[in-house]
Amino acid sequence: MSQFSVRGDKDSKLRFAFRIYDMDKDGYISNGELFQVLKMMVGSNLKDAQLQQIVDKTIIFADKDGDGRISFSEFCDLVGTMDVHKKMTIDI
Repeated sequence: MSQFSVRGDKDSKLRFAFRIYDMDKDGYISNGELFQVLKMMVGSNLKDAQLQQIVDKTIIFADKDGDGRISFSEFCDLVGTMDVHKKMTIDI
């Protein structure tokens, strides 16, 4: 998996991460998709209502064009400053 390689570029790592959230492969992360992925991550540590509030706030924060979903560009703006691509590198 080149996405985890030191030689893998930032764009391919971000696209890989985006595809995890874009479950229906329509090029956008919907409210429901974000909820499902985060639910898999947090399990029963949060009530659904609490998780939905986090999802709603994340969509509002990231959704720059107001269409109610997160595009790849908006995703990059959201996570790009977090150095996610560096955290997706495995040294072997």
